[in-house]
Amino acid sequence: MLDPIAMQHYQLVGLFRLFLAAVLGGIMGLERTRRRREAGFRTYILVSLGSAMTVMVGEMMLFNYGSADTTRIAASAVSGIGFIGAGSILVSRSNRVMGITTAAGLWVSVSVGMAVACGYYSGAVAMVVISEISTTLGKKLEQRFLHHGSMMRLVILFRGEENVLPFLDEIQMAGYTIDSLDMEKPITDCVSATLLLQVPHHRDHSEVLEELRMLPGVVFAETV
Repeated sequence: MLDPIAMQHYQLVGLFRLFLAAVLGGIMGLERTRRRREAGFRTYILVSLGSAMTVMVGEMMLFNYGSADTTRIAASAVSGIGFIGAGSILVSRSNRVMGITTAAGLWVSVSVGMAVACGYYSGAVAMVVISEISTTLGKKLEQRFLHHGSMMRLVILFRGEENVLPFLDEIQMAGYTIDSLDMEKPITDCVSATLLLQVPHHRDHSEVLEELRMLPGVVFAETV
C-alpha cells in the first residue's frame, strides 16, 4: 500500500491521465463527427476515458490491497469493446457492410486510453497522430481507387425480370465484363441484382453509373 503522499501524487497523475485520454479520444472522434458517422466525438471520449479508468482501477487495487491481476483487467477492456464494435457494424439492404472503420477506431481508442493510463504518453499521442493521418489519407486513396478502379460493385433495380437479359447484353456490347451477378427474388414488379462489373481502365465510375442509369428498364442503380 502506498503512503498518503505517494497516493495523493498518484491521484493527481491519474486526473491528468484521464484528462489526456479524454482529449485524445475526442480528437479521434472529431473526424468521425465531421463526416456524420454513427460513433463520433462523445463516443470516442467515453471509450477512451473508460478504458483509461479500467487500467487505473487495476493499479489502484494493486496499491491498496497488494494484489490485483492488472493484465486481466486491461484485457477485459479490450474484449469488452467488442460489444460496441459489433453494434456499429451494419449490413444494408444492398449487402453493403458499413461501420467496420468505426469499430476499428473504437478499438484503437481503447488502446489509446490504456496507454495513457499506463503513463505511455508518447505512444498514445503517436497512435492518435498515426490513426488520424491514416484515416484522412486512406479516405482519399480509397476514393481515388473507388472512382477510377477497374471493378465496380453495383445494385441495380429493374422494372421487370424481362429487362435483365437485354441490360446484360447492352453492357457487354459496350465493353464491360460481368464478373458476378446475384439476383434477388422480386417482391413487386421490380427485380434487384447485385453486379460485379469490370470497367475499362481509367473510366470514371460516376460516368459509368450515369450511363447504366439511362439504359432501358433500369429503375435505380447505385454503387456499393
